[in-house]
Amino acid sequence: MAQSDLTIENQSFPSFRADLNDALTALNTTQSGTSRPSSAVAGTQWLDTTTATTPTLKFFDGTDDISLGVLNYSTNTITYTLADGSVATAKIADDAITTAKIVDDAVTTAKILDANVTLAKLSATGTKDATTFLRGDNTFAEAGGGKVLQVVQTTLTTLLSTTSASFVEASGFNVAITPSATSSKVLVMVSTNTQNTAGDGKTNVTLARGASVLEANGLAFHSQASGATYSFSSSSAFNYLDSPNTTSATTYKVYFLGETGTANLNYNNSVGTITAIEIGA
Repeated sequence: MAQSDLTIENQSFPSFRADLNDALTALNTTQSGTSRPSSAVAGTQWLDTTTATTPTLKFFDGTDDISLGVLNYSTNTITYTLADGSVATAKIADDAITTAKIVDDAVTTAKILDANVTLAKLSATGTKDATTFLRGDNTFAEAGGGKVLQVVQTTLTTLLSTTSASFVEASGFNVAITPSATSSKVLVMVSTNTQNTAGDGKTNVTLARGASVLEANGLAFHSQASGATYSFSSSSAFNYLDSPNTTSATTYKVYFLGETGTANLNYNNSVGTITAIEIGA
């Protein structure tokens, strides 16, 4: 490694040969040295050997030295010096920026274009579709308990009567539902107009699943005024939350009885309704 002023004076042959060899050696080693050659002019390239194993190749523009790259003798590589903002999009090959090239935590929220994080880009577990949402534990899941899964309703305008003092089925006043899961709850809502023909008579209404009465003491009542010489009716409505624990078709039925006198349902041309609502567990 050497530097030379690259000037060969008019001189005797031995001196000429020595100057020529110095100049050729300097050129052959890219004007290597720890400082810019004294003979440098605009356009001179030289190798700064201040750091011996990683010298820097420089270009003199007539005023300043511009770093072109750093050589590494250990790895036989050169790292080129690029000015800030000098690598435009067009200079980057497609698929050239790999995961290894991105520093951890380098991609911040501000760097992500709005509406560009799609479902496919999320690593959460579970099924990603229109029926699920992303929970706080990074899992896609359907909505939790309390979701209404189905609603079935029956209406009845027929007047139903009984003189039985024990619960009997109100014919046609029922609703069938097939739960989608054994863990589902079924909310049954009943509304009817009740009446009793006897003074001090009572009409009692309850609910059954199949042939099994769910509340033996009744769920709605109508009491006739004691000693009344006329008949009046009242609205009777109740709700019952059941756990059928089945996925088979289940029928809920209205049962009623009369404590003395004749008990009537859907009295005075009223409309009775029984509604079954399946609620996801």
